[in-house]
Amino acid sequence: MGGDPHDPDILVARYGETPAAQFRPLPSASIRFRPIAPDCARASQRQETTVDEPTIPAATLGRTERLRTTLRRSLPLRILLIVLLVALVGAALYLGIFGARQPRPTFATVHKGNVTISLQTTGTIQATIYQADFPVDGTLAAIDVTVGQQVKQGATLATLNVAPYQSALTAAQTTADTTQQAISAAQGAQSDAQTAVGAAASSLDEQQSYAQEQCAVAPNGSACGAATAAVARAQAQLASARAQASAAQAQMALAQRAVSASDGALATAQAQLAAATLVAPHSGVVTVINGAVGGKPGATATGMASFITIADTGAPLVTALVNYQQIGAIQAGEAATFQAPQASSSATFKGTVTGVELLPHGEGATLSYPVALKIDPASLGHVTPLPGMNAQVRIITHARYNVLVIAQSAVQYAHSAAPPDGSGVLSKSQIHAALTSAQALEQSTLATGFDARADPLTATYLVGFARGHYVAIPVVLGLSDGRQTEVVAGLDSGQQVVSGQRSLLFG
Repeated sequence: MGGDPHDPDILVARYGETPAAQFRPLPSASIRFRPIAPDCARASQRQETTVDEPTIPAATLGRTERLRTTLRRSLPLRILLIVLLVALVGAALYLGIFGARQPRPTFATVHKGNVTISLQTTGTIQATIYQADFPVDGTLAAIDVTVGQQVKQGATLATLNVAPYQSALTAAQTTADTTQQAISAAQGAQSDAQTAVGAAASSLDEQQSYAQEQCAVAPNGSACGAATAAVARAQAQLASARAQASAAQAQMALAQRAVSASDGALATAQAQLAAATLVAPHSGVVTVINGAVGGKPGATATGMASFITIADTGAPLVTALVNYQQIGAIQAGEAATFQAPQASSSATFKGTVTGVELLPHGEGATLSYPVALKIDPASLGHVTPLPGMNAQVRIITHARYNVLVIAQSAVQYAHSAAPPDGSGVLSKSQIHAALTSAQALEQSTLATGFDARADPLTATYLVGFARGHYVAIPVVLGLSDGRQTEVVAGLDSGQQVVSGQRSLLFG
């Protein structure tokens, strides 16, 4: 086949319409450009030039040139193609961004948890104070402890002069011995009198039998008269014996009362002697001693006070002020937690409320009342909060433990995204049906004996999501602490409800 080997028509005839991808780049070659037609005006002026450049397949050159020629000759077509391209790109971007910006529900899962309502305040740690005083009067003979000394429960603190109490005990013992002797004598006399009564009664029985026999034989005889006289004497002897027995019994009663009195006096004397020795009522540190040897216990420069004060730092107390608006929720026995940063930066102690003192502090908006609390010594561990340290107090006023709970965000979402007027994600009819079902659930819950006084109930609805649609879920809610709410009825553990929305574009 003749002609120029670079002619496109010759290349097409030789290789066919081969795609450009099947051609491999050819090495650089010297390409001669000569005038093709002798009659071109510029042919005579063109000089033969040699350049080095890649050789491009003729078939590809042909198609590209034809496309360029077509586009150059048809400007409207070029504009139309550009407009279509821009429209397609814009539509794709719009659909992608619009779809990404569409809200997607986020979910909260029902699970077991605790709901606690508490109030927080501050207080001051105090030691448990014990006062030790003699229960009897006297003069101090010895003081066995000093201020600052650690003492154990039952340890001797001080003693009084025991001489008066020892003398009283000796006298009481003597009286008791005397009354014991008297009661022994009375017991003997009573026994003798009882024996005499028995003998007189037997003698009377014998005389009465003999008189009956004699009088039956000869009613008017001398023997009958003598026997009758003997009966009269026996009756008189029996009456006398009985009188003596009564007197002995009365004497015995007097002796018993005397013994009781002497025994009581003896016990009192013994107790007074024992009370002359003062022992520690509780373990702790001696903080105050009022009195001196030779003087009265409790004597101070301004009068009388407690003799010895012992502070137990192992069972600390806390006094906290609670505002008048919250004091009504505080009751004795409520649980509390404490932190004492000055004793430990991380330790938390447990305790209980012991009472509310009706001693107002401040006035107006700052009116507060002291609340007394005690810390459980078992929760202290190796930490020792000392009197005067500040305490951060959290008093738990209401609590529900190990119950079904849902995040508060789910409740808030239902209120904001699905208002009762039906202007949100739920229709008015959906909300009405859910509230009707929730009220029925509430009645069923109350019928089981649920104590709504301690845990008020709320029949309401939450928002669910199923098959691409929002649905209303009737529920009965209980206690809420602001983070999560108790689910009393309507949901089971593991179920999910809508708690919010997010978009794929903005997260």
